[in-house]
Amino acid sequence: MSNEWCVDPDTKVLSLEAPGKDGVLKAISITVKKFLTIGESHSSATAGWRAMSSPGGQKDPGAEAAAPDIKIDWEAQLFSRNLTYLVDWSLGMKVTPATLKSLRPEVYAVIDKAVTAHIEEMEQEKKALSGELGPRAISA
Repeated sequence: MSNEWCVDPDTKVLSLEAPGKDGVLKAISITVKKFLTIGESHSSATAGWRAMSSPGGQKDPGAEAAAPDIKIDWEAQLFSRNLTYLVDWSLGMKVTPATLKSLRPEVYAVIDKAVTAHIEEMEQEKKALSGELGPRAISA
């Protein structure tokens, strides 16, 4: 059921070609979410953040404050965006963190590039719907 205040759970199928083990391009498809909810967007953006702490007490009140120590799980951060957008694929296994990590690098690169292009396309669509595509005329 659609609600004007919430993201519709629409998906889009993207047809791709990825190299098989023999190096020959094979047709594959991925199903991606058209748009993310605010919760999905924030969860994806911060998936790898683990902890943040302030450095110990400063001795000299006039000294420049030291940068906080931020701990990031880079693996979680790198895969989170694609895991958030991917709903299904034609690779013969479910989309899970483990299966995404088990892909050959050249196959992952094809999927990552397609997800990136999809996100950029959807951003342009959002701008077009909101009228943000070009400069607006200002009347005096």
